[in-house]
Amino acid sequence: MLSYRIHEEELAGEAQLAWHQQYLDSGLKFADTYPEHPESGAVLTTVAEDLFRQNQFDLAIAVGQSVVSKQPPVKEPLARTAWTVIAHSQFDLNNYADAEQAYYRLRPYTPADDAVAHQEIKDRIASSIYKQGEQARDAGDLETAVTHFQRLGQAVPDSDIRATADYDAAAALINMAAWSRASTVLEDFRRDYPDSEFNEDITQKLAVTYLESGRSAKAAGEFVRIANAPGSSDDVRREALWKAADLYKTSEQIAQEQDILQEVIARYPDPLAESIEARFRLLEIAKASGNQQARTQIQKDLIQVDATAGAQRSDRTRYLAAIASLELAEPVRRSFMVTKITQPLADSIKLKKSLMEDVLEVYGDAAAYGVAEVTTAATYRLGEVYQQFSKDLMASERPRNLDEAAMEQYVLLLEEQTFPFEEKAIELYKANATRAADGVYDEWVQQSFTALATLLPARYAKSERSENVVTALY
Repeated sequence: MLSYRIHEEELAGEAQLAWHQQYLDSGLKFADTYPEHPESGAVLTTVAEDLFRQNQFDLAIAVGQSVVSKQPPVKEPLARTAWTVIAHSQFDLNNYADAEQAYYRLRPYTPADDAVAHQEIKDRIASSIYKQGEQARDAGDLETAVTHFQRLGQAVPDSDIRATADYDAAAALINMAAWSRASTVLEDFRRDYPDSEFNEDITQKLAVTYLESGRSAKAAGEFVRIANAPGSSDDVRREALWKAADLYKTSEQIAQEQDILQEVIARYPDPLAESIEARFRLLEIAKASGNQQARTQIQKDLIQVDATAGAQRSDRTRYLAAIASLELAEPVRRSFMVTKITQPLADSIKLKKSLMEDVLEVYGDAAAYGVAEVTTAATYRLGEVYQQFSKDLMASERPRNLDEAAMEQYVLLLEEQTFPFEEKAIELYKANATRAADGVYDEWVQQSFTALATLLPARYAKSERSENVVTALY
């Protein structure tokens, strides 16, 4: 065999190739003819190596198998070389399952102190397992693909491609709609690889898996991450915050919803159409929780935002500001309503009129928005204020030092004083009542008819009944 080698080096081109093939054939013939010869194992090992170098992988595997199957067994260095040839050849033939097993067989023949060789074997095992996962995935067998991708980390925990395998396992589970399993893999990925380049994508995938599995609060947390991710655009961040707020609302995590809505307002005041909706939702939360201080502040904010909206002012901003203005008027009205007229009359009436002016101003501001339901409410309340002033004046504390005649005169004078206020109340109630002819018949118009039926029963008691009949017909 040595003479073949020496002569081969003297040749070139086609002649050298032909001679080398003759050399291989000679080696195989020698081993077949003299299987018991002490050098037969070495000769076959050399032939297997040469076949591998020539990419004759199937034949290299067959010869390598002959080496490792010899009895008595060949020496360890030869076995190591033969298993190396077998494993590499199987790998290059895309027979990754067989390659993996061959690499396992190679391990015992590798010197314990050869760290480089052991690392190369581990890398090859990891690659063989990963390639099996790829083959299964490409064949549409996602369950098997997941099995291979996940066992890579068990077989070679410190592999450089473990993160990629875990990521691909999660992707396959998502494609299988195995949402809970995918979530677990993704959560483990985030824990095990906190600095991975895939982490932003992991967040997006977790958002999907949590959503699909009905875990709204967990999904919301992932959308918050997206909203804070440096690689996201402003539009994506803003939309992610809104999605988080919606999901926290769905999962009844009100404190978290509130925090996100406040963040929307702080970070994205524009577009105004969105930030004002965030304020409206915060207002609803404040109402539900009974937080009057927060409720009042948000109502003032809605009015201010609408007033300064400029080109972004819309029917919606005006509507919300009108409703807020109407509600802010309520404590002013209540203060007026509970204040009685007492002696000394001049001072008491002065206070009552001052409170009345405040009420007229706030309801006038509310009506000025031109929102129908607010206008009818404000109009009714204004009529109510005038009527109440008239009532309070008539019910005011009487002087104690008047005789009967003087008291009668005093009452007549009071009636003259109350008449203009009652007339003004009637005027406002009538203004509301006329809106019924335009198709507006909300609770405030109805209450206006009721008030008129009391003040002018001859006309409006019947009129109100007619309106009720018409409403019932429709």
